[in-house]
Amino acid sequence: MFGVILKILDAKFDWRFRERMVVAYYRMRGASEDIANADEIVTLCARTGYDAARKTRPEGYPELYFARFEMPEWLISMVIGRLRTDDVYNHAPHYPNPDHRSTALAAQGGLLYIILYWAPKILNRGTSAMREIVDRHYADNWVVAYGAGLTVDLLTEWEPYEAASTAMRNAVTPKAARELIDNASTRVGELKTAFKTYLTEGVLTEEFVLSNEKVLMNVVRDANVVARFVLLHNLTTHKSVSSLVSYMPSKENIIDLLLDCAELENELKKIYTSLLSGKHELWEKCKHEAGERMKELSAYFGGTAGLSRNAKDENLRLWFANLSVEVERLSYDDAVAAGRTIQELETALTEVEQFHQIVDNIHAKQYLLDSRGYLGKMMMTSNVADSALNTLTIVSDAAYAWRVLDPYTEQLQQRIRKDPFAVRKLRFTFLKLKSILEMPLLRISQMESPDIYSVSEYYSSQLVSYVRSVVEVVPISMFEILNEIIGVQTNALKELPTKLEKTALSDYAQPAERAQLSKATYEISIFAQGILAMERTFMGVIELDPKQLLEEGIRKQLVKQITETFHTALVFGDGAKDALGWNNFVAAMMKTNPFEDRLNSLANRIEGFRRSFEYIQDYVNIYGLQVWQEETNRVVSYHVEQECNSFIKRKQVNDWESEFQSVAIPIPDYPALDGESKNFMGRLLRELMRQTDPKTTRYVSPHSGWFDTEGSEVVGIRTFSLLTSAVGNVGLAGLDRLLSFMVTQKLQMCIESYSERLRGDLGATIRALDNALRPLGSVPEGSIEAYEQAIRASSSAWDDMLAAFATIGQAQLLRRQLNAELVANIRIDSHTLSRALDTANKAILTDIRSHYKSPDTVPYPDEANAIVPKLSAYLSASGMQNPLRQIYCTVAAVDDDWGLAAFVFTLTQLELYRFDDVASTLVPINQSVTKIDAHVLILAVSTTLRQFHTDQTTSYLSHLGAFARAEISARRPSSSSSPDVFAPRARASIAWARAFATAHDVNLTVLASFFPPFVFSHAFVA
Repeated sequence: MFGVILKILDAKFDWRFRERMVVAYYRMRGASEDIANADEIVTLCARTGYDAARKTRPEGYPELYFARFEMPEWLISMVIGRLRTDDVYNHAPHYPNPDHRSTALAAQGGLLYIILYWAPKILNRGTSAMREIVDRHYADNWVVAYGAGLTVDLLTEWEPYEAASTAMRNAVTPKAARELIDNASTRVGELKTAFKTYLTEGVLTEEFVLSNEKVLMNVVRDANVVARFVLLHNLTTHKSVSSLVSYMPSKENIIDLLLDCAELENELKKIYTSLLSGKHELWEKCKHEAGERMKELSAYFGGTAGLSRNAKDENLRLWFANLSVEVERLSYDDAVAAGRTIQELETALTEVEQFHQIVDNIHAKQYLLDSRGYLGKMMMTSNVADSALNTLTIVSDAAYAWRVLDPYTEQLQQRIRKDPFAVRKLRFTFLKLKSILEMPLLRISQMESPDIYSVSEYYSSQLVSYVRSVVEVVPISMFEILNEIIGVQTNALKELPTKLEKTALSDYAQPAERAQLSKATYEISIFAQGILAMERTFMGVIELDPKQLLEEGIRKQLVKQITETFHTALVFGDGAKDALGWNNFVAAMMKTNPFEDRLNSLANRIEGFRRSFEYIQDYVNIYGLQVWQEETNRVVSYHVEQECNSFIKRKQVNDWESEFQSVAIPIPDYPALDGESKNFMGRLLRELMRQTDPKTTRYVSPHSGWFDTEGSEVVGIRTFSLLTSAVGNVGLAGLDRLLSFMVTQKLQMCIESYSERLRGDLGATIRALDNALRPLGSVPEGSIEAYEQAIRASSSAWDDMLAAFATIGQAQLLRRQLNAELVANIRIDSHTLSRALDTANKAILTDIRSHYKSPDTVPYPDEANAIVPKLSAYLSASGMQNPLRQIYCTVAAVDDDWGLAAFVFTLTQLELYRFDDVASTLVPINQSVTKIDAHVLILAVSTTLRQFHTDQTTSYLSHLGAFARAEISARRPSSSSSPDVFAPRARASIAWARAFATAHDVNLTVLASFFPPFVFSHAFVA
């Protein structure tokens, strides 16, 4: 066992990893701490020179590696001596055929292979010892399984060792190997005929099994020996015999052999288990029936019971009466004496059948025949012992097949494709593979280790994974047929109207299409019935439920197809294969939006897929809509989670950590198609950002949409409705989450960057302006010059903030629109849930306000009620939130006046915009200077100030009001002929302030207190 661990460690873990792991551990624990077994650990993990990837090993490997952990020479010698000559595991009695000796000793042959590395002298110079070892263990078994999934070709492995190599070459010559392979091929054909005979329905009865026990056991032995030979020796790599592998039986024949053998073993085990569990009852029943027959025959020949016309015979009456007494005296507890008596009774009944009184009496002969049958069954039942089951268990051991069967998975799946009910035979094969669990668990169970359950669970899960990989062909085949159903339902079948005229009925009949649909549905139902025909089976400590297995397989294929659909459909720009290049041309001709066309195409594909999946749910015994919604939500949520990683530096969620990822139903991970996005959700988000770019579009609030410079709608309510159809509500919520991460990232970068700048020249400029404007309630002399000076000194310093604010404002606009769409959807799809969430939200907010009014008497809701986090998650998923009111990042107490800094930024932008009376919004004065939508910048300023104390908002509005006051004062009319006191900048500042107040939830009464009287009522009067 220790030697196997050493080989696995060196093969599975590269020496660089081992050494770095040791170094990292030492650094973590510290040099001053004494670590137990430190020297042994370093010795264990040090480099050996073996390269597992290239399968190359240095001279003296692995014996020098094993020599690091020296074993007593006398111990190694004694162990090798026992393994050479003895039957350590007592398997030989179960393999009486001398040709099966190497199979009987295969377990200790694997041990001997490992232990010989502690005795390299024998491998190199022990000619006679190696000849004896090879002849006994490896002459017809040169590919050895020495652990779970671990095999070795000794012809190749022992080439560096003179004695071992010579012994192997002498024993395993090409001629001898060819004879063994030919013999195995012949036996496969013979066994196939035998299995066909014995596995015919009705043949394997209890009487047949008891009567033909030796024959059946020999068939099982031969089948397992041949299966072991062909499976292992198909892996041979040595050049002298590798060419002979082509003479091996085909993979299909090997699979047939395994399946038939597993089925026969299972049937025999069931019969023997039944016999052993009811052995006493069956014996007593047969005894009673035989005694009754003797009594009836005695009565018949005594003339007291008439079966037909009969002649009295006192001698036969007494003889049968004595026999019935003898039968009654038989004792189950004294099996030996009972056996002798039964043999004597059978002989006597055979002889009496020749008497003239009986030979012509058909009724008496039948009773005698029944009596002999019951006595014979008693004899066979008494001979049934646990040894039969033990032999079956030992000879059917398939521990060697772990990982060896992997290359045959395709053949197993092809068998299921041809006959879905072949899954029943596969179940027997899976039960046969359960013996794999015994090898790693044997020593752990013997030492009563508490780790036995965890180890058993691990190996059971690995075995279940293999079962899933084989049976996976069922849902794969079902989804191949489902694609046909999707095509018929989406493209061929006409949708039936609610009312239909009789004359138009033939137009909707479509018999050919409906026949095709019926055929495909039938094929899917057959596959489902095949896997559901399996019985529940325990694979180690894990129960294998066929219904769950089918559902998991369907879910896996559903996830794969949904992910692939999203991945291929949501490709934009240069990455689109068909698409936006051709779509742009078509869109230009048809005057449609290529982005919406792509969303509409995806929505149609998803809807067709969903309808067809729901259509087959009754035929595969699953809840189709529930499965669809759960897996679609999981796919989208997983890709949103992974895309969020690109916005955070720490605490990223790895694939294996994700709550949405699953081992049994994995979500496939496709490579990124561009440098910005990791997956389709990122591509969709960035395309949506590109479509609503504030440099090329304007957001028009009354229309809830983005329009280009020509007045055409680019993105609007219809676009978000298409988004719902394409990616669902969970997709809208995912986009909202991604946008919130984007806003957080931009805000953090902006605040950190400008906090540093406000301590430098930019801060000095802002403070100089602040000093020149004191007090804010008045209009100091030279205030306009101060503003102009601030604009000239700082305009270039705001470029980074302008870019960040453009993204932040755009993201906030999109979030607001996404949440509006989510709220509308939930009110339509689930009105009750919508009202419940709204009521709960209002109740929680009322409690919070009560807490702030009386903090000493009213506790904060989160302290007494755990519903707040859950409610928050529901509200977020339902769109019942205001992104402009949210806190995106925590800001420590700052000395800088961010309200004043935001005002100076606003001041530099007011130069570039004017109020448009027709559009009733701010528009750029000169498109060549700026193209950014002012509404986006206003939302960004509001979002930024929301992260600080409300004093910063007050400061911002105070300075904005002072600027408007200064502009109006400077524009005081010189004569009655020019009554307009509102300069363009003044009107722009008032429009900006009004839009800011709307976004920031500032009451208009409060806003008016910062500005001169009546400006809001007179500034925009034509």
